[in-house]
Amino acid sequence: MTRPPKARIRNSFERAAPSYDDAAVVQRRVCARLAAGLPDALTASRILDAGCGTGFAQSLLYQRFPTAHAIALDFAPAMLRRIGAPCCRLAGDLEHLPLAANSINLYWSSLAVQWCDLPRALTEAHRVLTTGGHLALVCLAPPRPDGTGS
Repeated sequence: MTRPPKARIRNSFERAAPSYDDAAVVQRRVCARLAAGLPDALTASRILDAGCGTGFAQSLLYQRFPTAHAIALDFAPAMLRRIGAPCCRLAGDLEHLPLAANSINLYWSSLAVQWCDLPRALTEAHRVLTTGGHLALVCLAPPRPDGTGS
């Protein structure tokens, strides 16, 4: 699968930001299912919402982890400006996270890494996760060669 250039991806999300939530029905459903699938015993004090978009997951994560320090990171600054929840907003690239190693104990990403070089994004996720940290990730994938999905 060939991805469009990063500048084109960023520009598309910048333009879409004002109306993104109106059309993001599938994204919200997927995000809610990802949240529901988190282990009951999971605790987190530093959470990264990688590719946060307009911040839909922030309220779900806050309900579950009310005392956690939440970082909402997105490639498109216009998306970050749409976030209403209290969090640290950070413009950045999932392939080059502007975070210290071993600094996050929950890396959350819902429908964002398909816009990235997956091995690079996962290497960065591993780098910032603490020992024993958790990765909660869902992404779109191309269909299998037999056409049955991923």
